[in-house]
Amino acid sequence: MWEVPYAITIRNIKVLTVGGFDETDSNGGTVVAVDSDITATAGTRASDDGSLTNPTIAANNNVYWHTTSIFGSPTTIIVTFYDTVDSVN
Repeated sequence: MWEVPYAITIRNIKVLTVGGFDETDSNGGTVVAVDSDITATAGTRASDDGSLTNPTIAANNNVYWHTTSIFGSPTTIIVTFYDTVDSVN
C-alpha cells in the first residue's frame, strides 16, 4: 500500500472501509501490527481508536492493508495517514 521513504511516526489513521494496518520490512517480511481493526460504514469516515500498536515506521519499510472482515460489497478505499517525519540522527 505504501513504502515509507523516510522514518515517520503515524499519529492518526482515518478510513472509509473495514480492516487493519501492518508494517513489514522492505522485503515484505517481519509483520508487525500498526493498528488492528478499524471499522467504518460505507460513506462514513472512521478514525482509529486513538491507540496505535506500532506507530513508528522505519525508513524503507512498508505499510500494508489487511482485511479482517467485510460486510456488503465495498469497491473503494480511501485512507488518510496523519504522520510526523522523524529526525535523522
